Amino acid sequence: MSERFDALDALRRLSAGEVAFPPEVGGLRILNISLYTYRSFPIRGFHSLCRKAGMQSHALFLKNSRGNCHLPVSETEMALVADLVRSVDPHLIAISVLHPYVMVAKDLSAALRKLTGAPIIVGGKHPTVFPEQALSYGDYACRGEGELVLLEIIDRLLAGRDFTGITGLWHKDSDGQVVDRGVAPLVKELDLIPFPALAEPDMHFIERNHHQHADPEAAGHRR
Repeated sequence: MSERFDALDALRRLSAGEVAFPPEVGGLRILNISLYTYRSFPIRGFHSLCRKAGMQSHALFLKNSRGNCHLPVSETEMALVADLVRSVDPHLIAISVLHPYVMVAKDLSAALRKLTGAPIIVGGKHPTVFPEQALSYGDYACRGEGELVLLEIIDRLLAGRDFTGITGLWHKDSDGQVVDRGVAPLVKELDLIPFPALAEPDMHFIERNHHQHADPEAAGHRR
């Protein structure tokens, strides 16, 4: 891919139904993970965007909060996650992390690293506010909106390049020092962003020791 990849231009082309990446993108697999919310707009949005880009995208919604009731991830549920990771064999994992679930994200990331060598990118409210802390459990921390960052990452994966130098994507250097990459740019043309996925293929919901594909939000289910 080109050194001059323009993520915003790629987003415009995808929005117009045009091709933004070569056919090889179909060989890339990504696992997008939401913690404790079935309604995660970031993960539903990323699932739609990745599918538009031509990737093999899977969206995992691990647990769903019910008011102030946040049940821990059980051993059975973690085993279901492991089975899914082995099945997908992702090239990339993206996790959306809200502040209350940082410890869960740490435990999940540790478990994922035993299963796959795929880089783990964390985003959402916690990495945006505390990117340095987020790098304690993610290989990269996205600060700000992630759509353009994600498209830039797809381009890098296709080119076999690392993700260093992407605006908004923090990481640590070879000496373990945090590299500040600022804040990812806002997408001002909101119509370019695809609608969040709803009952699309390859969506997974793990809760109460059960793995299902049916989207509870599509059925009007509210918890």
